[in-house]
Amino acid sequence: MLRIAVGAIVGYICIGLLLALLLTVTAIAMGPQRVYADESWQPSIAWCLASLGAGFIAAAVGGLVAALVAATRGGAHALCSLVCVFGFSAAIFSDAAPPADAPPRPAEMGFIDYLNSARYSRVPKWVDWANMAMLAAGTLTAARLYPRRTPSPSGAPHA
Repeated sequence: MLRIAVGAIVGYICIGLLLALLLTVTAIAMGPQRVYADESWQPSIAWCLASLGAGFIAAAVGGLVAALVAATRGGAHALCSLVCVFGFSAAIFSDAAPPADAPPRPAEMGFIDYLNSARYSRVPKWVDWANMAMLAAGTLTAARLYPRRTPSPSGAPHA
């Protein structure tokens, strides 16, 4: 039981780190013209879909790590529970309105300004809910990929 809990925590940390890396690389690759829609701070549909894909990949890797640490699919299942609880609360309590002090988006942004521009942007509510579903689907996919261990007829464990 302790291994399952530790696996879920390690898997959650893995999701967070990998998701930060994937989103940063994706944002740099897309550039501000494709991340934001129509000279505003509103994220584009392309960015929303890319972030959901990155979430699925990160959750699948995190789920596999959780299962490996726990040495059972239960680690990925426990991680799925964590993802759903935190995702549900994030979706309920997130604010889709941009901050009131957001300046107009400039036509050209320097690299550092672009990396710091996320503070003015808020994804639509549907992305929060879809993100929770994609993270749960990723962890459950990883659970399905982890090999099921069946006991041998003699009762002794086997590889």
